[in-house]
Amino acid sequence: MEAIGELSSGIVHDFNNILHPIIGSLEILLEDTANNRKLQKTVKNILNGANMASNLVEQILSISHKTDFNVKPVKIQPIIREVLKLNRSTIPPDIKIIQTIDNECDPVLVNPTHIHQIVMNLITNAVHAMGQDGGILDVTLKQFEVSVDEPSKLMLNPGSYACLGIADTGGGIDSSIKNMIFEPLFTTKKTGTGLGLSVISSIVKKYDGNINFFSMPGQGSLFQVFIPSSPTPFHADPFVRGKQKPLHGCESILFVDDDPFIVDVQKEILKTNGYSVTSFINSIGAFNKFKVNPNAFDLIVCDMTMPNLTGLALAVKIKKIRQNIPIIICTGFSEQINEKNYKNMDIDGFLMKPVKKEKFLKLIRHLLDNQ
Repeated sequence: MEAIGELSSGIVHDFNNILHPIIGSLEILLEDTANNRKLQKTVKNILNGANMASNLVEQILSISHKTDFNVKPVKIQPIIREVLKLNRSTIPPDIKIIQTIDNECDPVLVNPTHIHQIVMNLITNAVHAMGQDGGILDVTLKQFEVSVDEPSKLMLNPGSYACLGIADTGGGIDSSIKNMIFEPLFTTKKTGTGLGLSVISSIVKKYDGNINFFSMPGQGSLFQVFIPSSPTPFHADPFVRGKQKPLHGCESILFVDDDPFIVDVQKEILKTNGYSVTSFINSIGAFNKFKVNPNAFDLIVCDMTMPNLTGLALAVKIKKIRQNIPIIICTGFSEQINEKNYKNMDIDGFLMKPVKKEKFLKLIRHLLDNQ
């Protein structure tokens, strides 16, 4: 498992660097095709697929438990519907899908990527259990209460839970392996890692929830995931509710990344939004340019992993010359810097690749406006 964890770190870094310019290019294309509804729909579908790939890459780190649980109140309903919609084309037509989703079910305090991972894994397993013979895939979501007065047979503390149920009419689980299905690397499939149920069980328990299953050979299986309802009231994204602040500007930005494709895409995004951009594909050249005229730039954006001089080392050298200039570091994955410790390293902003355009522009505007 330790070896898998080390391998996953490298894979995540490389894939995030690949996905970064793909997602950035699609976001630019989405704006450029605003007057062509048919083409824009195609671009949106590709972008959704790229974002799904980004989420799956993030889930790889769950195997080694290297991801931080950045949580927020999340409505499960749209995630379930999205997973079903995206998987409909791969599910055999002889499998009927039934959805009984309570729209009033309370939100839960989680990382939304984990909910996507749980739903995707359980649906994939249910479809595999039914195979090409067809059957019924029954997906439910409901509110579930555990009373203080009576002990829970489901190993849950008293309180309110969102209960996600995935049922199938497949061959069921043999009693001889029921105690093994949540063990790492155990699988009944001809291909597969055997990590799916182990990982999602670990995730659910970290949220103080539980996962239970009921199965009879020849009669199918039911998996139920219980996650505590959020004690925090759910609020929509304030940028959706209210008037969004302008994301454009006229300041000068020094952009550094050793991947020329990333440089091209991010430079286009910045210039389209009014910024003046000077770009480099090597950090030493960028530092030499900055050193000649430190006041020529209003903000620095640099990649973390670069040859000769890392983004963090570049930031240290720049801050020695001009302490107050805001610096954003981007990375596909780094053991050295993350969302929790970047401020301790005198870095002003941190973004994980693939960087989404809106988040990127919001952070730049925030740093410049509050400099």
